[in-house]
Amino acid sequence: MVFQGIVTAGGRSAGFPLFLSSATEQVLASGVSAGLGAIDDAQLVSVYIPKDPKLVLKLASASTTAEDDEKKLKFVAQLMTGVHLAAAAEAMSLGIKVGLEPKQLYTIIAGAAGNSFMFKERTPQLLDGKWTSTKTVDDVIAELVCPVFLFVRNCANKNRPSR
Repeated sequence: MVFQGIVTAGGRSAGFPLFLSSATEQVLASGVSAGLGAIDDAQLVSVYIPKDPKLVLKLASASTTAEDDEKKLKFVAQLMTGVHLAAAAEAMSLGIKVGLEPKQLYTIIAGAAGNSFMFKERTPQLLDGKWTSTKTVDDVIAELVCPVFLFVRNCANKNRPSR
Protein backbone atom coordinates (compact mmCIF):
# COMPACT_ATOMS: atom_id res chain seq x y z
CA MET A 1 0.00 0.00 0.00
CA VAL A 2 1.43 3.37 -0.97
CA PHE A 3 0.17 6.10 1.28
CA GLN A 4 0.49 9.70 0.21
CA GLY A 5 -0.35 12.31 2.79
CA ILE A 6 -0.88 16.00 2.42
CA VAL A 7 2.74 16.89 3.23
CA THR A 8 4.43 14.62 0.70
CA ALA A 9 1.75 15.42 -1.88
CA GLY A 10 2.53 19.11 -1.38
CA GLY A 11 6.23 18.41 -1.69
CA ARG A 12 5.73 16.49 -4.92
CA SER A 13 3.55 19.22 -6.41
CA ALA A 14 6.31 21.73 -5.58
CA GLY A 15 8.93 19.45 -7.14
CA PHE A 16 10.57 19.03 -3.74
CA PRO A 17 11.37 15.54 -2.37
CA LEU A 18 10.64 15.05 1.34
CA PHE A 19 12.60 11.98 2.36
CA LEU A 20 11.98 12.07 6.10
CA SER A 21 8.30 12.92 5.76
CA SER A 22 7.82 10.16 3.19
CA ALA A 23 9.36 7.58 5.51
CA THR A 24 7.15 8.79 8.36
CA GLU A 25 4.04 8.49 6.22
CA GLN A 26 5.00 4.94 5.23
CA VAL A 27 5.34 3.94 8.91
CA LEU A 28 1.90 5.45 9.49
CA ALA A 29 0.49 3.51 6.55
CA SER A 30 2.05 0.27 7.82
CA GLY A 31 0.55 0.80 11.25
CA VAL A 32 -2.88 1.72 9.96
CA SER A 33 -2.94 -1.30 7.62
CA ALA A 34 -2.04 -3.47 10.63
CA GLY A 35 -5.05 -2.07 12.49
CA LEU A 36 -3.07 0.33 14.66
CA GLY A 37 -3.64 4.02 15.10
CA ALA A 38 -7.35 4.08 14.28
CA ILE A 39 -8.16 5.68 17.65
CA ASP A 40 -4.82 7.07 18.78
CA ASP A 41 -1.67 7.37 16.67
CA ALA A 42 0.38 6.54 19.79
CA GLN A 43 -0.58 2.91 19.08
CA LEU A 44 1.79 3.04 16.11
CA VAL A 45 4.68 2.23 18.45
CA SER A 46 3.32 -1.33 18.30
CA VAL A 47 4.85 -1.59 14.83
CA TYR A 48 8.25 -1.78 16.56
CA ILE A 49 7.32 -4.01 19.49
CA PRO A 50 7.65 -7.79 19.09
CA LYS A 51 4.36 -9.71 19.03
CA ASP A 52 5.52 -11.98 21.85
CA PRO A 53 5.59 -10.00 25.14
CA LYS A 54 8.16 -12.45 26.54
CA LEU A 55 10.63 -11.26 23.89
CA VAL A 56 10.26 -7.66 25.10
CA LEU A 57 11.12 -8.77 28.64
CA LYS A 58 14.03 -10.89 27.36
CA LEU A 59 15.51 -8.00 25.37
CA ALA A 60 14.97 -5.50 28.19
CA SER A 61 16.58 -7.71 30.81
CA ALA A 62 19.62 -8.75 28.77
CA SER A 63 22.69 -8.24 30.89
CA THR A 64 24.95 -5.42 29.81
CA THR A 65 27.74 -3.46 31.35
CA ALA A 66 27.58 0.21 32.24
CA GLU A 67 30.09 0.84 29.44
CA ASP A 68 27.81 -0.93 26.92
CA ASP A 69 24.82 1.07 28.12
CA GLU A 70 26.78 4.33 27.83
CA LYS A 71 27.71 3.53 24.21
CA LYS A 72 24.10 2.66 23.40
CA LEU A 73 22.81 5.85 25.00
CA LYS A 74 25.37 7.91 23.07
CA PHE A 75 24.23 6.25 19.84
CA VAL A 76 20.58 7.01 20.61
CA ALA A 77 21.45 10.65 21.37
CA GLN A 78 23.44 10.94 18.12
CA LEU A 79 20.58 9.40 16.17
CA MET A 80 18.08 11.83 17.70
CA THR A 81 20.38 14.75 16.89
CA GLY A 82 20.69 13.64 13.27
CA VAL A 83 16.97 13.06 12.86
CA HIS A 84 16.07 16.43 14.37
CA LEU A 85 18.61 18.26 12.21
CA ALA A 86 17.33 16.48 9.09
CA ALA A 87 13.72 17.26 10.02
CA ALA A 88 14.57 20.93 10.63
CA ALA A 89 16.39 21.24 7.31
CA GLU A 90 13.60 19.45 5.43
CA ALA A 91 10.81 21.55 6.97
CA MET A 92 12.59 24.86 6.50
CA SER A 93 13.66 24.00 2.95
CA LEU A 94 10.11 23.09 1.95
CA GLY A 95 8.76 26.28 3.50
CA ILE A 96 11.30 28.40 1.65
CA LYS A 97 10.65 26.48 -1.59
CA VAL A 98 6.92 27.28 -1.44
CA GLY A 99 7.60 30.96 -0.69
CA LEU A 100 7.24 31.29 3.07
CA GLU A 101 9.41 33.86 4.85
CA PRO A 102 12.13 31.87 6.68
CA LYS A 103 12.28 33.84 9.94
CA GLN A 104 8.48 33.84 10.30
CA LEU A 105 8.36 30.11 9.55
CA TYR A 106 11.05 29.52 12.18
CA THR A 107 9.03 31.48 14.77
CA ILE A 108 5.88 29.46 14.02
CA ILE A 109 7.62 26.07 14.19
CA ALA A 110 9.63 27.04 17.30
CA GLY A 111 6.33 27.58 19.13
CA ALA A 112 4.59 24.47 17.78
CA ALA A 113 4.31 20.94 19.11
CA GLY A 114 6.81 19.68 16.50
CA ASN A 115 9.53 21.90 17.90
CA SER A 116 12.78 20.46 19.26
CA PHE A 117 15.89 21.75 21.00
CA MET A 118 17.94 21.08 17.86
CA PHE A 119 15.43 23.03 15.76
CA LYS A 120 15.52 26.04 18.09
CA GLU A 121 19.33 26.00 18.46
CA ARG A 122 20.52 25.17 14.96
CA THR A 123 17.92 26.60 12.57
CA PRO A 124 18.81 30.26 13.29
CA GLN A 125 22.45 29.37 12.59
CA LEU A 126 21.46 27.81 9.27
CA LEU A 127 19.32 30.81 8.34
CA ASP A 128 22.05 33.30 9.25
CA GLY A 129 24.85 31.26 7.68
CA LYS A 130 26.68 31.21 11.02
CA TRP A 131 26.97 27.52 11.88
CA THR A 132 28.79 27.30 15.23
CA SER A 133 29.11 23.54 15.52
CA THR A 134 32.48 22.13 14.59
CA LYS A 135 30.72 19.09 13.10
CA THR A 136 29.94 18.89 9.41
CA VAL A 137 27.15 16.83 7.83
CA ASP A 138 29.81 14.25 6.95
CA ASP A 139 30.82 14.08 10.64
CA VAL A 140 27.23 13.42 11.73
CA ILE A 141 26.84 10.70 9.08
CA ALA A 142 30.13 9.08 10.09
CA GLU A 143 29.02 9.05 13.75
CA LEU A 144 25.85 7.21 12.80
CA VAL A 145 26.95 4.75 10.12
CA CYS A 146 29.21 2.57 12.25
CA PRO A 147 26.95 2.49 15.34
CA VAL A 148 23.90 1.66 13.19
CA PHE A 149 25.75 -1.30 11.69
CA LEU A 150 26.95 -2.49 15.11
CA PHE A 151 23.55 -1.92 16.71
CA VAL A 152 21.72 -3.91 14.01
CA ARG A 153 24.29 -6.70 14.18
CA ASN A 154 24.06 -6.79 17.98
CA CYS A 155 20.24 -6.95 17.92
CA ALA A 156 20.30 -9.67 15.27
CA ASN A 157 22.67 -11.76 17.40
CA LYS A 158 20.45 -11.39 20.49
CA ASN A 159 17.36 -12.49 18.57
CA ARG A 160 18.94 -15.62 17.09
CA PRO A 161 17.74 -18.87 18.60
CA SER A 162 20.41 -20.50 20.71
CA ARG A 163 21.80 -23.79 19.41
